Amino acid sequence: MGNITTTTKQLDELIKESSSIFIVCHSSPDVDAMGSMLGLRHILLTQYKTKDVRVFAESMSSALSFLPGISSV
Repeated sequence: MGNITTTTKQLDELIKESSSIFIVCHSSPDVDAMGSMLGLRHILLTQYKTKDVRVFAESMSSALSFLPGISSV
């Protein structure tokens, strides 16, 4: 396993080569799972403005509707 710099560079290259990025989690996601996915989506859209970044979740509770960006799921 490489060091963190090598891994980060490899991930950056993968993202740059991709036109779409799909973020998924387990079914019936809790607030931690949804918050993590939405946070990652926000970072990716900020850093890679031309990428199509989508978040998918099954059986999402309406109790999570307060999360910023939840309408993108």
